[in-house]
Amino acid sequence: MPVRRVVAYFCMEYGLDESFPIYSGGLGVLAGDFIKSAHDLELPLVAVGLCWEGGYGVQKIGADGKPTYEYPRIDRSFLEDTTCASGCGFAAARCRARCWSPLGSATFRST
Repeated sequence: MPVRRVVAYFCMEYGLDESFPIYSGGLGVLAGDFIKSAHDLELPLVAVGLCWEGGYGVQKIGADGKPTYEYPRIDRSFLEDTTCASGCGFAAARCRARCWSPLGSATFRST
């Protein structure tokens, strides 16, 4: 049986959809378009990124003219916990990571 090779695409953010704000700008949108196109072309690619508990910061200007930041919670109801987990430690801190997958393969198909 031939070995099927899969490309892992690592990026800090992916602009997959406005309803899933795990990106902050143009490069995230570009990365999202790249993986959606790879999906549509049925290329063997898996996207690896970050999904912060509190989302990306949204900057607003207060009445006093100073910037404030909000970190909206992200709705993850459409993600399935794959039960794959990992962790690492550095200095006095521990980092935990879990793997999630969109429910249904067409969740973020490009149009």
